[in-house]
Amino acid sequence: MVTKIDTLPCVFFHLAHRCLCKNLLICLSCVVRSHVIRPMPCYRFYLLSRASGLGEAHGRGFVLSGPTPFLNPLNGFSIFRRDTVSLAVPFGGEEAMTWLDNSRILAIFIVILLHVSVGVAWPTEAGSLLWYYTTSTDILVRCCVPLFVMISGALLLDPNKQESLSDFYRKRFSKILLPLIVWSLFYIVWGYYRENIQEEFSVSYVVKRLASGKPYYHLWFMYMLMGLYAFTPVFRAVVAHLKTKELVFFIAMTFVIETIQAVYEAWYVGESNLFLTWFLTYVPFYFTGYLVRSQTLPISTGKLALIVLGIGIAGPALACWTALNLHNGEVGYFYKNLCATNILFAVALMFLLKRMDRPVFGAKVTATLASFTFGIYFLHMVPLAYLHDLQDVWALLSPYLYVPVFSVVIMIVTALLVWGMAHVPYLKRLV
Repeated sequence: MVTKIDTLPCVFFHLAHRCLCKNLLICLSCVVRSHVIRPMPCYRFYLLSRASGLGEAHGRGFVLSGPTPFLNPLNGFSIFRRDTVSLAVPFGGEEAMTWLDNSRILAIFIVILLHVSVGVAWPTEAGSLLWYYTTSTDILVRCCVPLFVMISGALLLDPNKQESLSDFYRKRFSKILLPLIVWSLFYIVWGYYRENIQEEFSVSYVVKRLASGKPYYHLWFMYMLMGLYAFTPVFRAVVAHLKTKELVFFIAMTFVIETIQAVYEAWYVGESNLFLTWFLTYVPFYFTGYLVRSQTLPISTGKLALIVLGIGIAGPALACWTALNLHNGEVGYFYKNLCATNILFAVALMFLLKRMDRPVFGAKVTATLASFTFGIYFLHMVPLAYLHDLQDVWALLSPYLYVPVFSVVIMIVTALLVWGMAHVPYLKRLV
């Protein structure tokens, strides 16, 4: 049930109906003294019924939060807190989680597309039609890492979340640390024998691979993510005190700095090997995730889709032209996650995904598949490696169909394996 309230004063009449008059008068007195209530135009709010809890308000004025509308106003009923006055679109709600679930599913599929396309792009001759196709695909799917980082920021940077430092670290690292350790050890052993590495297998070899942050090449993302998790409480405090314009300026400046750094590394230096600082590169994406979730672009979905399409065409076109005319077929910089065109494409795509408020596969399937993305990320390299060995089968496909078809097969196989592991008592903690 939803109760519609057309004006701000009606909020207080609703509270007066539920609270003792004395407490309400005291609370209003406190509000007036603290200057929280200012002359404002009337807005339209939606108060959720007790069955669902008071979780969000659709309007421009306030973000209403709290487990129930029947709380004592003096004990933190959030409409009376200064930090709840915002022009932001509210957090929470089933609709908010739906677009994030859709985004997680798309992001993990793009990860698989990336790992499949990488193996196809290199053997082709520069300038051929297949080279254009595979190179463009490889560049477009580089948005997967920024998407996952923005999704994490959208989920974790909500300044209204009330939890202690110990609770935050316990919840987050208990979910990621054990799986990361187990999967890291698994891939070190599996990769050693799978790739027939000549170096002696020893404790020092294992330690070296762990310290590199790349026990297997796709696991670097999880090591980087731990850095973002470690500083999330600090980042929450930042977004709670910055105005929207200040946050946009901060994100833009950090993107500019990281883009310059990416150009420098691509053309002069190379990639840093110290994983402890990797997360710093992705801080602007992390904050952008919060910005996307809390703000709405004042343009239509159609125009936003055209922007995404335009960037999606311009980025690969510029990369291919640069590679053929300036770098002898080497794409280089455009494969960077912090490439300028990739930043624009990923951010625009994230805003577009926010408009997808309906489950892509039905509510239950979408929610289940989204919950499997963590396990799919860890596991997908194993079926990818073994199914890739079946070259006689895949040779029957056109090169233009190989990447999408093989990626769909890997997605389905890995999702089924994760589903099976999720039903085994000890293994379910790893996915």
